Formats: sequence, C-alpha cells, structure tokens
Amino acid sequence: MRENMSGQIEFELLAAACELRRSLDHVIEVGKRTGAPLRALWLIERAQADLQAYIDERRPKLN
Repeated sequence: MRENMSGQIEFELLAAACELRRSLDHVIEVGKRTGAPLRALWLIERAQADLQAYIDERRPKLN
C-alpha cells in the first residue's frame, strides 16, 4: 500500500509540474506582449526549462 501511495504522490507531483510549466508558458507570452523586464522573462524561462527537465526525467518512458 505504501508503494501505491508513493506512486500516487509522484503522479500528482508530476501532474502539478506539468500544469505549472503550462502556466509559465502563459506568463512568458503575456510578459513579452506587455514589455516585462527582460531579466524577469529570462528567469521565468530558466525556471520553465528546469521544470521541463524534471518532467522529462520523471515521466515514465513509453516503449
């Protein structure tokens, strides 16, 4: 049961990371349209890339 619970938590964490990554896409898009400071956009893009790397590492491999 503990393994199943751990798997569920891992799945929920991965789903939340995917949702956050999509939200960051929107933040970047709006920031570019509204002239947000370049440094802020760069930091958000960097966080987004780190999240994507985490997602890619954790996502089950499809064979």
